[in-house]
Amino acid sequence: MRILLTASALGVVPGRAVAQALARGWRESNAEAEIDACGASDGDRGLLDAVEAARGGVREVVAVLRGDASDPMTPEQLPVVVLLAEGTAYLETRDVLGVAGSAPGETGRATARAGSSFGVGQLVTAAIDRGARRVVLGSGTPATLDAGTGMLLALAGRDPAPFDPDGAEADLADVLAAARSRCAGVEVVLLAPEPVPVRGLRGAASRLTAALGPGESQALDARLTSLVRLYAELTPRRRDLLGSSEAATAPAAAASPSGPAGSGSGGGLGLAVIALGGRVETGPAFLAVECGLAGRAEGVDLVVVCTDELDPVEADRGVVAAVAAAAATHGVAVLALARRVRLERRTAAAAGISATATLAPSVAGEPGGATGETADLELDDVAALAHRHARAWRW
Repeated sequence: MRILLTASALGVVPGRAVAQALARGWRESNAEAEIDACGASDGDRGLLDAVEAARGGVREVVAVLRGDASDPMTPEQLPVVVLLAEGTAYLETRDVLGVAGSAPGETGRATARAGSSFGVGQLVTAAIDRGARRVVLGSGTPATLDAGTGMLLALAGRDPAPFDPDGAEADLADVLAAARSRCAGVEVVLLAPEPVPVRGLRGAASRLTAALGPGESQALDARLTSLVRLYAELTPRRRDLLGSSEAATAPAAAASPSGPAGSGSGGGLGLAVIALGGRVETGPAFLAVECGLAGRAEGVDLVVVCTDELDPVEADRGVVAAVAAAAATHGVAVLALARRVRLERRTAAAAGISATATLAPSVAGEPGGATGETADLELDDVAALAHRHARAWRW
């Protein structure tokens, strides 16, 4: 029997370690099974592990300006790992921009107000200097929001500057032109677990409400209006493949005051990436292709996927959805395991999931609740669950 086991992170436990625990438990119950175990990612944490397992590559450390520093007047250098594989550089922007909600009280507010994506631009520059012709940026919900202006400053060879939605407009055209020149011939892709608009009730500023409070986050959202409009004016028009050689379609950002889909991802990095001529992709689906998941599912008898929470959103566009789609190309059954399962059986079946199961109570706590002291215990619980299911899923 051939099994494909894949997992995204459970709390602080990396997906790669979870997949290895699944494999350990499965082998204890079925020593004859041929197991292919690999970590998965939604485009945020675990991106480098997932790609490295599938494509190999070399990891290099680059020192950049920390983006989630609460005091912009005291710049702090931060070592960040970049994965170089087959002409592509992969990096996790969370290493530079931090994670929303990770810093309490005044520190979190200061970070949200003063943070910058300048360090991300330094990473992209370093990747280009190392010969990368494509740069893939993983993103989640950062502790900062500067609409990618810091990244553009770094790419343009400028000095870092505090983010000011009004002041950023003054020389955005010149900065963007220089940044485009630096990225000439390089494809830039921003990954996000879900597409976030730059403005609106579900926009980038709303993700900082816990740090800034409702009033300030709404004020920040309003201040982004003219900057979003200027980005739209400066973004190249897309060529109309069905019409004339002249671009006949309006810039994507002009279609909506909220900006194009994904423009708010990564604290507004999507705006800058799109303006550079790049694109924003949903992380799980992109990485399923990038890591050859459909090919790995060919010829297997069962696919097992483990994730933090299984709900309708996860089943529609998360890691589980990407894994189920890969399995469906070969008609393979899918067993989905999660800390919490909030998915009706009919909905699961429609999503290509054959069966679901909840992890043990010690694993099914609050997201991110695991610590180094409990990680080993939780992985033992994951292995025990795999052991039980291996007895049932055996032929």
